[in-house]
Amino acid sequence: MMVVRLKQIIKGFESGVSVNGENRDLEIGEVGVLKVSAVSYGVFDPTAAKAVVEKDLDRVKCNPKKDHIIVSRANTPELVGACAYVFEDHPNLYLPDKLWQAIVDEAKVDSKYLFYQLRSPRIRYQIANLATGSSGSMKNISKSSFLSIPIPLPPLAEQRRIAGILSAWDAAIRVQEGLLVAKRGFRAGLVQRLFSRELRLPEFSESWINTTIDEFGTTFNGLTGKNKDDFGKGKPYVSYMNVYRNTFIKTSQSDLVKVGETEKQNTVRYGDIIFTTSSETPIEVGMSSVMLERGDEPYLNSFCFGLRPNKLEDIDPAFLGYLFRSPELRREISRLAQGSTRFNLGKGNFKKIEFSLPCLAEQHAIAGVLGLVDAEILGLAGELGLLRREKLGVMGKLLSGENHS
Repeated sequence: MMVVRLKQIIKGFESGVSVNGENRDLEIGEVGVLKVSAVSYGVFDPTAAKAVVEKDLDRVKCNPKKDHIIVSRANTPELVGACAYVFEDHPNLYLPDKLWQAIVDEAKVDSKYLFYQLRSPRIRYQIANLATGSSGSMKNISKSSFLSIPIPLPPLAEQRRIAGILSAWDAAIRVQEGLLVAKRGFRAGLVQRLFSRELRLPEFSESWINTTIDEFGTTFNGLTGKNKDDFGKGKPYVSYMNVYRNTFIKTSQSDLVKVGETEKQNTVRYGDIIFTTSSETPIEVGMSSVMLERGDEPYLNSFCFGLRPNKLEDIDPAFLGYLFRSPELRREISRLAQGSTRFNLGKGNFKKIEFSLPCLAEQHAIAGVLGLVDAEILGLAGELGLLRREKLGVMGKLLSGENHS
């Protein structure tokens, strides 16, 4: 099998022009110009487009064409040179000046085989090294540099066989992605219906009891009096991102902080609900996470505060994890965000928030149902990750020239 430079199998590039567009969804039949993000992740996304303004309609050129490869000549360092395969013609879409459409020599190379080569980690690494630019957030690759990249080129029949194998892997991955999206959508709908009480589990009919944050528990603060030198060693503490990302605190993800023996700092106990106090957007303020683990009690970071239930025997902490991330309570908390460039959550109004609790048995039942759904989602996500890793292994062997027959 020979190795060729891209310039030997790519005849040239088509490209679009820079036009003004409105950043909104396109209406049916409307002319759009693609965003760079249309090719950023290996799958062509025709919805990543802006509506071309009327005065620029006569300037647009170069439609995405079926069985062609589109390449991003300018992007972030991680995504410069990213490419996507176009499966059908898009007569109402046009390329911007930052996207190229490759014209390949069909007598020498299969377009889909070339696409997989350009997506391989080995070629992505070469592209990243060839990209130039002084900006840390934007890099460019020239046509001459791109076309100088070498790739293995087996006979056309073998190229098509390899493309077929990898397409089958992609199809399996898309199916798994669809299952995961569907299950997440089912979970979101289930949470909405359970906590709005549109849906009640069959064995329960008792009214939920109204309360307020202030009646339900007492708040406590995170670490005080610390500077950057105190972190990275010492005792575990729950970080901001641990709270933000997880419905339930993962102590395995704890960071370390130096705390003296005589210091009075608050720790996080079983059943505590932790809230983030600030964020860049109102809808992310007051994200919550519940401590379900017993044993060692980690400290709490200074950018969060805790809520400790007054009567732990009357509540299921797992239920609280789902409750405080339910759409209704998230809306209530988000409305309290204050600020302009950075939004904060004040405890005064937060304590006035009203919510409802079912009996303990119903709390257990709801937490159990949602826990099963979460376990299914975790399983589907694990299977998807495995498929992606296995595909990378197969891809590495096939595209490097190994195991050809």
